[in-house]
Amino acid sequence: MTTYAYRIILNDSELIAVQAALEHYRKICESELSAGPQAPYWAHARAIDAVLGRLFADAQMTSTSSFCWPKDAG
Repeated sequence: MTTYAYRIILNDSELIAVQAALEHYRKICESELSAGPQAPYWAHARAIDAVLGRLFADAQMTSTSSFCWPKDAG
């Protein structure tokens, strides 16, 4: 079996949209699964849980504002 790993760079707005879409589809999967396990909802729900668990794992600050700095800094 061949497996691929993907990296994607998202800005704040894109990340918020992806997170909202995943959470929305997770609710749809739960609704469909209420009648019992069925494809593809069971697999999709597990994949969504895994992605949401890693969504913020590689976050890096790329810019900031002096408004965020402590009052006694600099």
